[in-house]
Amino acid sequence: MNGMTTGQTDDPCPRCGAHLTEISGPTAARVIQQCRACAWSVSWAAPQLVLTAVQSDCLADMAADAIAYRRAAATGCPHCRQGPAEDCPEHSPGHAQIEAYRQLAADLTSAGGER
Repeated sequence: MNGMTTGQTDDPCPRCGAHLTEISGPTAARVIQQCRACAWSVSWAAPQLVLTAVQSDCLADMAADAIAYRRAAATGCPHCRQGPAEDCPEHSPGHAQIEAYRQLAADLTSAGGER
């Protein structure tokens, strides 16, 4: 699997009017729109998100709150106390969400470069 995402858009081709197909790579750093009917094509760099220091701090606080909330749900769980929380059938989805929150916060704050 190459990580490419392809889908039809509602955008009409400027040359023939057919619906365009949009292709983006795994990092979504570059987007290509092409017309399969007439072979018209355009590509561009996807916009990059840049956070201000205040936004970065706010995001870090939100992630910390969400992680604390998810952790609190497992407090007192005998399965979580005996082994890793990710192995608990009831709380493993919460553990996976905690890791997703951590990764998203790390990705966005590092992209901003102001933290």
